[in-house]
This record gives sequence, C-alpha cells and structure tokens, in this order.
Amino acid sequence: MCTGCSKDEILQRNLCELDGMILENGTYVEDHDHVIMHQAMPLEEVKKVVHWCQERNLAFYLETNSGVYCNDQMIKDGPAVMIKYGQGKGADLSNATEKAKSFIDSFTLIHGDEFYREDVNKIDFIIRDDQDHLDAITAFPHLAHNTWGDKGDLALFSDLGPTGINKKTCH
Repeated sequence: MCTGCSKDEILQRNLCELDGMILENGTYVEDHDHVIMHQAMPLEEVKKVVHWCQERNLAFYLETNSGVYCNDQMIKDGPAVMIKYGQGKGADLSNATEKAKSFIDSFTLIHGDEFYREDVNKIDFIIRDDQDHLDAITAFPHLAHNTWGDKGDLALFSDLGPTGINKKTCH
C-alpha cells in the first residue's frame, strides 16, 4: 500500500493483511512488520510550522504513527471540509457526513506544548484559498509541499513534510 495516510489511520480501516506499506507520503516504510525507513520532521521544524499555523488561525493536525493530533480549529472547521472532500469523491451528503465525523472523531485534541513532538511525519492544514498553500511554500521552502482533497484547482488541504521524500522517492 502506498498512501499519504498515517499508520494509525490505516490500522483503523480494518483492511486485509498488508505485507508492506509506504505511508505518510513516503516518510514511513514498512515491509512485513519491519520498519525499512522512518523520517520524522525535525522538532524545530514542527515548532515553526505549528507556530505559523497558529498565527494564521489555520485548522491543522499532526500525523504520527501512533495517532493524529489536532488543534481546536480543526474540530471546528474540519467536519465541513471533510464533508466537501467526501462529496468530491462521490459520496452522498449522508455518507460524507458520517465519514467526516468518523475522521474527525479519530483525532486527539491537544494544546500548547503538546504539539511539539519528535514523532511527526507530516503536518496537514486546511487551506482557505490557494494563498495559504503559496504562503506555506514561501515560509517553508525547504519542506515537501502537497495539496489534496478536491479536483483540479480546488484543493482543501495542504501538507508539509520532510524534504526529498514523497510516495515515489524516499531519500
């Protein structure tokens, strides 16, 4: 399996037995339960990105192998954005609402210094418009940048992770 999802998210999905995983856009690679590679973001980078998101009042979450940790703004803004994501994938409103609730309910709400973790594989945040993503590229040119969540130019999320790592190439 190759995905941008965290190990915690994959384990919650009750999938078939997996013999290998490339997760978190390539920051974590596992083969037959053996960790081949794990490249977490440096703590100082995590602090900078968290501070940047907080200054901009952005809803964000930290993806780790042990769980997904979010801020208060994600609890407020996340459900509506995840419904839009589900509908963009073809789900009807009822199904999209149910999946959005399940997704947000799987997060652990944290505050303050709890965000300063050494096990963060990537940080996702809701983008209100393209400028949020462009500003992230300007603020963090040395990190890997992606957008996801909708079709075409209507991205819903941006994520930041260690540079040189993606689903195709792990350095």
